[in-house]
Amino acid sequence: MEEITIPLEVYRALTNTVQKFMESQNKYINFVERTVACLNLIQEYYALKSPEVLSAYFEKTEEELRKSGIVVEKDDKFYDLLRKFRDRAGMEEVDLYTRAGLSKAVFSNIRSGKSVPKQENVLSLALTLKLSLSETKLLLERAGHAFVPGSIFSKIITDALRQNVGTVDDVNEVLVKNGLEPLGSKVR
Repeated sequence: MEEITIPLEVYRALTNTVQKFMESQNKYINFVERTVACLNLIQEYYALKSPEVLSAYFEKTEEELRKSGIVVEKDDKFYDLLRKFRDRAGMEEVDLYTRAGLSKAVFSNIRSGKSVPKQENVLSLALTLKLSLSETKLLLERAGHAFVPGSIFSKIITDALRQNVGTVDDVNEVLVKNGLEPLGSKVR
């Protein structure tokens, strides 16, 4: 094969063009992955909307909660359920929101119902209370949130909940290593 020599400026221009092409491809791939994750979530949402599936899901979750001493009422609001989990853990409010990385003002707004908690807040609280995956899903649902199937963020959190890995800081370390925002960064 014959060796080709090109001027340095041409080489830099070609390298720059290839690099921009690769960046655009990565952005496109990221966009496609997010779109697929959203489509999966929509599909899962509508699948869960069937009364039989919803009923079975909540019966299973309620049975698990009953075994741990928590009775969930269908009209329990987010904070009602959070309080039951906090009471079971024997944790004071100030300890809960401090360990979860929430400010007193944010927690006060959640408690009073003035604001709907962000997903990151709910997850920080769930990790701090060492909730199971099904308990966390129920708490998320009461706040109007859900895990996104196929997302790296949801996978990291669900793995942490399944393995009961520890603190919010432990999970944040994994999130940051994967180029994601840590929990609590948006609540202070």
